[in-house]
Parts: sequence; structure tokens; C-alpha cells
Amino acid sequence: MMKTGAKNILKAAAATLCALVILPFCASVLPGCTGEGGDDVTSASQDTGTGEVDEVEVKNRTEISADKGLLGKFQVVFPEKGGGVAAAGARKIIAAVYEKYGVRMGLSDDFFAERAKSLTVKPNEILVGDTNREETAEFLCSLKWGDRGFTVIGTKIVVAGTDDEGTEKAVDEFIEALKSAPEGLLYSGSQDMTVSAGATFPHPDLTVSGRPVSGFRIVYRSGNDERNLLAAKRLRAVIGEETGKYLPLCGTDLAAGGPAEPSFLVDCAGDLSYPEVSAEYGYAGSGYSVFDIDGSPQVLISGVNIYSDIMAFEGTLKALENGAAPAGFVPVVTDDTFMSAKKPYEAVPVKSLTVMGADISEYSIVYSAAEKNTAEAASALAEYIKKATGKTLPVITDDKSAAREIVIGMTSRDTPGVTARRDALKNDGIMFYAEGGRLYIGSHSPLGQFYAVYRFLEEKIGCRFYSDNSERILPSDGIEIPAGTDYSYSPQLFYRYTDWGLSSDMRRKFGLNGEDGIENRIYGFAHTLAGLANVSPSTQPCLSDENVYATVLKNVRQRIADNPGVRIISVTQNDNRNYCTCEKCSALADREGQSGVMLTFVNRIAEEIEKDYPDVKILTFAYQYTRKPPATIKARDNVIMWLCSIECCFTHQIYDASCPNNVSFCSDLDAWADHAKNLYIWDYTTNYRYYNQLFPNLFTLRGNIPYFIKNNAIGIYEEGDYQQVENGEFSRLRAYLLAHVLWDPDMTEEEYSDLMDDFLEGYYGAGWKYIRYYIDYTGLTSSTVHSRIYDPLPASLYDLEYCYGCFTRAAEAAEDEARRNHCRYSSIQIITHCRSLMPDDEFAALYKESGTVWKQEGNHPGP
Repeated sequence: MMKTGAKNILKAAAATLCALVILPFCASVLPGCTGEGGDDVTSASQDTGTGEVDEVEVKNRTEISADKGLLGKFQVVFPEKGGGVAAAGARKIIAAVYEKYGVRMGLSDDFFAERAKSLTVKPNEILVGDTNREETAEFLCSLKWGDRGFTVIGTKIVVAGTDDEGTEKAVDEFIEALKSAPEGLLYSGSQDMTVSAGATFPHPDLTVSGRPVSGFRIVYRSGNDERNLLAAKRLRAVIGEETGKYLPLCGTDLAAGGPAEPSFLVDCAGDLSYPEVSAEYGYAGSGYSVFDIDGSPQVLISGVNIYSDIMAFEGTLKALENGAAPAGFVPVVTDDTFMSAKKPYEAVPVKSLTVMGADISEYSIVYSAAEKNTAEAASALAEYIKKATGKTLPVITDDKSAAREIVIGMTSRDTPGVTARRDALKNDGIMFYAEGGRLYIGSHSPLGQFYAVYRFLEEKIGCRFYSDNSERILPSDGIEIPAGTDYSYSPQLFYRYTDWGLSSDMRRKFGLNGEDGIENRIYGFAHTLAGLANVSPSTQPCLSDENVYATVLKNVRQRIADNPGVRIISVTQNDNRNYCTCEKCSALADREGQSGVMLTFVNRIAEEIEKDYPDVKILTFAYQYTRKPPATIKARDNVIMWLCSIECCFTHQIYDASCPNNVSFCSDLDAWADHAKNLYIWDYTTNYRYYNQLFPNLFTLRGNIPYFIKNNAIGIYEEGDYQQVENGEFSRLRAYLLAHVLWDPDMTEEEYSDLMDDFLEGYYGAGWKYIRYYIDYTGLTSSTVHSRIYDPLPASLYDLEYCYGCFTRAAEAAEDEARRNHCRYSSIQIITHCRSLMPDDEFAALYKESGTVWKQEGNHPGP
């Protein structure tokens, strides 16, 4: 399973998705009365369970009523940048409040104060972690490094620690206090606490130019590059661990006009907000300098790029360890090799690739001339190795030889070990196997050769395939494919397919085997009885009529004869409910149900076909009026039942017993597992009323697929917006996620979240986290409403201004035009909900520019 360096923002929230709703409306809090001039009271010590004793300081402050009308107007806020732990904690608090009081609090990141000038900060907030609110800074600056706690300041509740570990513990302690608070209160004065770890620090009295370091702030250069903020946080941790002092952070966009107080300036040379610094120091090199501006000491930490800044921080750390601040400019000695390796790669992303100890340039790629599809797979491997390393590998047939070889598919190089591993694969399984100085990459099926190559590129080389026009290769200083490599994997599903406008090339990269034209193809696919029985698509044939049976059987035989190698023939009802009600059909339906009528007919066809074509299966539907299994009739072994979930709710897991729309489907699924040896699932993944409308099912997709497999499904089709080739509501993201889960249904929730983050970062660019915030927010908000595939979700459910802001801010942060457009085009889903967000002419132009053609299922053009 691939991993990504992106933070897992949803961590610990998945278990609460179906219990929460987010209603971020702005209102005031009704705090209780607090006596003036009361003394602070210190409680008894608290045992943390580690053998050490923490000091707990309790301050009497405010009582906040748990009146539902008030608490429902609270917003729980986490940092927009570097706030993964805090984001998870915010969701835990929302869940705890909902569990105790049934109150649904709002959720947001803290971007309002810095960026969205048209929005206002909600007056009533629970601030989790290191947010940009003044109340957070006031609380954290009162702590020593390593401390944590929670308190009320004005109308805000602050829950935070000076580092991620402290914030995580503070959240848990706040929730425990919440649970034990008197009924009717969210917060009482007796809960207010600060926990000190009681640590000692090497240099608690550090001064800079005679000023105590506790009087400094850390100012970082604002902009789209988040690394400046992360570097500033690292500097704060260095200072905190050395001195015990927690310093506030401030971006230059909030400190315009230059330093007004003692500051550490991170990458501020060249920033227009600091003309004094820029004029004096510019980009002279890597290091730090101490100087005064208007009597305020400043420590400038700067370099030619962010990596040299980080090296300068290391120099600062060394100076702090000596117990004194630098007296003047102290250049940091840089390692040219380190600098070269760490700066953005200008040529190739993978600096070194070795296979069994030899450089990749020494290898040739070998395939058999008799295997056309294998030749294509071998060429694809060579193409991406060149993109990754800059090295061009010869691609040769197996009648030639090379000193070192990467072997694709079945060739004259096969050994007993290779053959045994290939023969053990199933369902287009793959293997990577090193033997005798050769690396074998292959499968037991023609399509599997592609899957083996692309999975090798993905898992071993770091290639990421997002869409036909969007891919990347993760940077690496060195990759080694070691001797002894021996990996085999067989997918659990025989049939894996989703459309979402995917080309044949992308389906191969994703491991999807439906409708490829090579194998595993379902001939006719769906609603085929109109053509097989020569009747109108608006009706259904009489399945008790012998003439109908003879016509269908003849046409099925003809289709098999016309398509040598076909493995599955679709004999499926037309897309309407106009089933036959003649005496014979009705009598059988009374005994067995409508599915019994259909299955009796299909079993007869399958029995005859099996005599001449034992490897061909007949596929039919369990759909709408045929969804419920027959009373006694079972499908023959050469019949595939395709069960459709069209009536289900998709904002909840299919197996959610509390969702009435899904309970009956699960009952039918369980029954079909006993009625059919070969069970497929036809699942639905978009809103068919409007393809571009918000359809917040991204957190139900992963869990549904293993549930289907657990109930004996061997094939799954995840239907998308099949009519809309371009754009669509998260079409590329859904295709990416669905394909990977179909390939690996056992991936964990954390792996699925990492997978989503990997796509968002690669496809949307530097502002990808804003898209993730939007996905988290809409997923949580929608979890208390039901949504089927034609149900419009009410616009009033969402803070649409916040949602649109996520897309616009992601677009602003994108580093190139392609990713900026990905953000813009995806915003159509929110503009569709709230047309006032964009003038009609601009929306129509965006709609056209994005290639968005279909507005809803059927032939209906967009604006």
C-alpha cells in the first residue's frame, strides 16, 4: 500500500462520521457570572500514571450554559496549517458534546482572521491547538514549554498544549472534564486547568542583546509557502526546549510596517513588510544576524532558500546550547552536497535507482515478441523509468540477450520458480521476483502484465497516476530494489470496474479490468433484453413465452460466435418496471417473486449455453423489482447475479443498521449470498440528478467495498458519472480512491486517508489542505441526512461561503496553471449549490472552460 508524507487530517474522526453534523452559524454565548478579584486556587497534585507528579493549577473563570440553542452556535476551530493533531482533537470534542448533549457544534479551521477579509471570526469558539486567535496566544504564552491545559478567555474556550503531544493530551483531559461537568453546563470554573510537566531546561535565563528571550516573538515570512511557518515552529520548539519559554508566532502579513518588538525573523529578508531588513541584509547567504531596529533587538534567520534557513536554525541551536545568543552575523558553513540534494529537483526526481546492487542504466527490459500486450507494458516501464531517472533502458525481445535484465511477462527466461509464482496468481494478480540476477515483473493474464508494471512503478519507484493529464514522481535521493525481492499479490475481486470518464490507459494504471477490450469484458453490459428479445426498451418481454426464450437463446449464441474469447454475456432486464403480468408470469411471481421469474428464464439460457461454451457465464440483474431473492430458486453455477444498490443511502455506510434505507438492501445481499455462487455488486457513487452537485460519500466508499466482499461478492462495479468525460464532482479523486480500494479492499482507514491526501496534494497542488478541509467538513455535515442518487442535498445544510473559500484559497496557493484550474473546476459543485457565489456569465464560462457537458443523467446540457 502506498504512503504519502501528507498529514492524516481525518485521523480519529472516522468513527464519528455518522453521528455528527456541522452547522457553523454565528451567534453569541451566554457566559455565567464570575466574582471580581477572586484569588487563584491551586489544587492537589495529579498523578499522570507515569510515576511523575504534575502540578495542576485551577483558575475560577466562567460557566457556559449547555442550552442547546447556545451550544449549537459554537464553532470548534483548529489551525489551518500544520494542524493535523488539533483537527482530530476538534472532531473528538464535537463527538463528545454530541454524545452528552445531542448538540451539533460547527467545525472550521482558523483561516478567517488571516485571509478571508469578507468573513468575520465567530464570537463563540472552542480553540483547539495552536490557532491564530489572540486567546490561544495569550493562553500558550502563559505556559512553559511542554505544558498543556484548557481555560476560558472571554467567550472562547482554549484547549491546547505547547506541542502536538500536549494538545492531544489536553483534548482528552478536556473531554473527561466535559463528561464529569454538571448537567446543563459545557464548561464550569472548576474545570479550568493547566498541567505542567515539571521539566528543567538548560538555559532558562537566556537573553538576546540583554533582553529576556521570553519577550520575543517569532515572525515568519507570509505567503503560499507553508515551509516558512513550519520552520518557524521548529525554531520555537528549539527555543522552548532550551529555555522553557513558549514564543508567539506571527506572519509578516499581520506585522506590516516592520518589527515593533523584539523578534526572531524567519526568512524575512526581501519581504516588503520589512524594508529595513531587506535593505540592509537582502539575500546575502545562509545564517543569522543580531541587530537593533528602533531599539528593539532582532535576530534575522535567512538563507538563499528554505533548506539553508533550516541549516541556519541548526547553527542557532548550537549558539543557544552555549548559553548565549550570537553577538553578530555568524555565517553557517553549508555542505554543497546537502544543499544540492535538498533543493527542488531541476532534472529528474529519482537521483539514484539500483536493482540488485547495479545501477538501473545497466539493465535492459525483456519481453516476448509473441505477446503484443506485454510489449506495450514493457515500453511503459521504460518510459517511466526514464521520467524518474533520466536513464533510457533498451527494450528487447527474448531472442536477444543482455548482461542485466528486467523481464516482463512470460518469456524464454522463465524458471520453475517464476512459473510456480505466476501459476499461483489469480484475478490478474502480480509478482515482482528476483532470481539469477534478473528481476521478473509479471502476471498470469494479459491485463495483469500492465497491472504488474504500473504497480511496480507506483510502489517501488514512487510514480503517481492521477489522470491522463496529471501525474507525478515522488522525489528520492536513492531507491534500491534488493536481491531477494519476492512479492506476489492477487486481488480478491475477479471483476473491478468504475467509469468516471477513465480512458483505457488510466484503467490499466488503476488495475481495473472491466470494459478493456482485452479480457474480462461483459458483452452487452446492461439492459440487454431489448436487443436480445427484439422488444422496445420501454417494456419487458414475457419470460414465460417460448418464442421469447428461443429468440434470446439464438441471439446469445450469435454474440458468443461473433466475439471469440468472450467470457460473460449480459442477459439483463430493461431499465423500467413494466414487467409482464400474464397468467404464467404472475403465478410464478406469486410463488418465487419477480426475481424468480427472471432467474428461471436466465437459468434455462445458461444451461443451454454451458453445453457448448462451458467457460462462458450468463450475467443478470437483481435490480429494482428483481432485487429481492427468490423463495427457493437458486442461480446456476454459470450464472452471475448483479445486485444493484440503487435505492440505498450513500451518506451512510451500506451496512449502517441505523440507516433505514440500507437495512433492507443488506438483508437482500445476505440472502443472495445463499442463492448465487457468483455475486456481483452494482454500486452508485454520484448524484444522477446533477452530476456536478455535492455528493459527500467519500468516507463511505472504503468501508462498503470490503462489506460487499465479506458477503461473497466477487465483482464490483462502482458506477460514476458515465456520461461526463471531463470534470464532474471530484471525478478524478473518486476514480483514484475507488480503483485502489477495489484492488486492495483490506486497506485501513488511515491508509485510505493517506491515499486521499496523496491525490489531493498531487492533483490540486500546494493548497491541497483546503480541499481536504472542505471534504472533511461536508462529510461530517452530511452525516445526519440521508441521500440517495437522485436526492438534492439542501444548500442550507452548509456554510457555502466557507466551502467556496476552500476552493478559492486552494487555487491561490496552487503552483501552476493546471493545478489552479483543477481547484477552479472542482468549485463548480459549490457554485451549483449557491448560484450567488458567481455571476451567471462567469459561471457559464467556467462551466464551458472545464469541459463540463452534462448537467444531469440524460441528454441535458449545462449552462
